[in-house]
Amino acid sequence: MATVTSTIHAAMNAFGDGMLARANIISAKVQVSTGYLGGDSAAKESIQLTDVTPATQEWGLIGNRRRNEEYTLNGLIWVLKAGKNETVIRAARERAFELLAEVEDFLRLDPTIASTTLVSELASYPLDQGANQEGRWAQVDFAIACKKDLRSS
Repeated sequence: MATVTSTIHAAMNAFGDGMLARANIISAKVQVSTGYLGGDSAAKESIQLTDVTPATQEWGLIGNRRRNEEYTLNGLIWVLKAGKNETVIRAARERAFELLAEVEDFLRLDPTIASTTLVSELASYPLDQGANQEGRWAQVDFAIACKKDLRSS
């Protein structure tokens, strides 16, 4: 029997592929990554998965070696707009939440993330804002709560 250890890798890949297939992401040329890009390589608009915490497994049924896996895909949305005034601040924040809506819509249309999870949902999305030499930025850190039953074949 083959043991399925985790669906994390598959879910991250499916999330990235799914986001890259969305019309609004394609048309706006939003950068999508299944890993953290860092400040120097992130585009002016990006959706990035960063890490997975926590990740746990519990026995589902001992007889058939089924386990229940739960984890959180953490990511961020980064938007940078040139300028420093209130109009730019609002535009950066508005765009960040437009991109968050794309993530949320993707999960509502396919809560299984291409059958890699049993269910997934947007769990949290705090906002951070600031300025750098290029302009004003907005960052929404998001968490996607995922559950899956793992079965040995």
